[in-house]
Amino acid sequence: MFLRFFRYNNTAAFIIISILFIFILPAADASVSDSFNNPGSLSQPAISRTPTDSPITVINSIIELDSRRNGNKESNTPALKLEWWITALASSLLILFILLFLLVITLRNFNLTREKQKQNEETLQQLLESLKIAICITKFNGNILTLNTSFARLINQKAELLDDINIKSLLPKTREINFKEFLKAVLSVRNTGIPYIVNEKEYHRSDGFSAWLEISFSRIEWRGSSSLMIKIIDLSHQKETEDKLRQVEKMQAIGQLAGGIAHDFNNQLMAIQGYANLLSDNLKDEDREYVMHIKRSAESSQELTKQLLAFSRKGTFSESFVDIGSEINTVIALLSRSIDRKIVLKKSLPNFPVTALADSSLLQNALLNLGLNARDSMPAGGVLMYRAALQEVADNEIHWINGVLPNGKYCVISVSDTGSGIPRHILPKVFDPFFTTKPSGSGTGMGLSAVLGTITRHNGAIVIDTELNKGTTFTLYIPYLKHDPQQHLPKVNVEQLTLPLTNKKAPVSNHKILVCDDEQVIRFLLNNLLTKAGHSVTTCADGLEVLNIFQNDPDTYDLVILDMIMPIMSGEEVFYKIREIKKDVPVLIISGYSEIEHSSALIKKGLDAYLAKPIRPSDLNNVVSRLLAKKF
Repeated sequence: MFLRFFRYNNTAAFIIISILFIFILPAADASVSDSFNNPGSLSQPAISRTPTDSPITVINSIIELDSRRNGNKESNTPALKLEWWITALASSLLILFILLFLLVITLRNFNLTREKQKQNEETLQQLLESLKIAICITKFNGNILTLNTSFARLINQKAELLDDINIKSLLPKTREINFKEFLKAVLSVRNTGIPYIVNEKEYHRSDGFSAWLEISFSRIEWRGSSSLMIKIIDLSHQKETEDKLRQVEKMQAIGQLAGGIAHDFNNQLMAIQGYANLLSDNLKDEDREYVMHIKRSAESSQELTKQLLAFSRKGTFSESFVDIGSEINTVIALLSRSIDRKIVLKKSLPNFPVTALADSSLLQNALLNLGLNARDSMPAGGVLMYRAALQEVADNEIHWINGVLPNGKYCVISVSDTGSGIPRHILPKVFDPFFTTKPSGSGTGMGLSAVLGTITRHNGAIVIDTELNKGTTFTLYIPYLKHDPQQHLPKVNVEQLTLPLTNKKAPVSNHKILVCDDEQVIRFLLNNLLTKAGHSVTTCADGLEVLNIFQNDPDTYDLVILDMIMPIMSGEEVFYKIREIKKDVPVLIISGYSEIEHSSALIKKGLDAYLAKPIRPSDLNNVVSRLLAKKF
């Protein structure tokens, strides 16, 4: 301790040595001087020896000198003893004072060092507590030395109860591995000092909680001894974000696939309906019943394509100001006639209008689908509740399958049931098209997919809150917009915007129509329908072909009908080229997609009309007649 003191306290050591020189040496010097200057002192005469003295003479002189010295001692013994004791006492007191001084300084430094060490430990503990990363410091045998709150929360334990408890029994476990990998990691860190990182895995606690964790081990010095630091990073949020991103990409891919299927399916439905109509005109009344069944089946199949297009956001979308409360009342009225009496229908609506710019038909279908799903989850009965409210959404507040909902004011619609709930492993799949947990033949699996497409189309969000055996709540967010009829007028169908409301019919002869569709069955159908109506029809299979035909004789054709999706050149591209060649020829575009936004943009650029497949023959003849009447 004293060596350490003198090593690290050079100034204090210098002062103490100076005190020794100042007090002790002068006292000793004074004592010696008095002895030599006193006539009766112990000083001895010098012994002079001549070269001629014999050894006997020298010995005699020494004996004589010794006898003289003994005589002086006997005469001065009391005074010398007193002086010696005073000097010894003074020196002892001085040395004692120095030792006490050194002890006080050493104790003070020891206390300062201990206090500083305590402060450092408290600062380190505060730093550990402030970290979101779970950290635990243990001995290499696994006994816990310290841990932060994040670690205690992760293992679902109280930090103050974990002193000297072995960490082995507390670390989270995976379903497929044991602690051999952890033991290997600890031995590697202890022997080499190189940190060891265990690959991220999904870990599970005994209470059912699970999380994706990355666990790392490293060697550190803790309170003067070599210890093991266990660091756990919770990657669950990152994993969830990655899963959401993959889900969004998957839903986009499925949406494109669903849109393509609906497009092709609509072509087939149009052919079925069209040929059924042509067939019914040539049959007797008693045989037309069979054709009617074909037509009704085709019309029922249209509902599936509408749901596919709603999911892929390519269906018909007609915005108008709607009162959410009125839409809920309409849906409840429909459900009250179709669900079991054991299910109680309830609603909670505000006493003020909650309005939004929305497609009333799509919104009603979405609320109806949610209600039917809720009904199926309560076979023994329960409560089905519809609620509506207004809510201010802050930034980064609402997270859903497609990302984060922007801040703003939203109409909030919730549909709650007291049913069986949705199992956790099924939740990521509920919006997938054709996914269903119902028995075969009981559902198409398109209900929630259509709901997702509808809400996405309205720039909103949908959030699911579910608990097994307690129920599920679907919460829909749709941007709120205050009803103002002077600034916002309801939209109508495209052909209503572009066609004059007149009953004037074009002549049934001498009109030449150029038709282009890449589907042979559709070309043949259109040719038959238009020819039967009295028109002369030329058909072609792709955009380049129709453009070449029209460019060679632009004045021949009174109307051009184009399919939107075609090889080589799309209907939109052909339309622009035709307008460059001849501006006043009417152009009608048909498509298996009902893209009202895209068609509206084309209307503003001069398109005369737009029809979505499947097209009923009567609708086609009506639009063609009006376009020709407009020209002539």
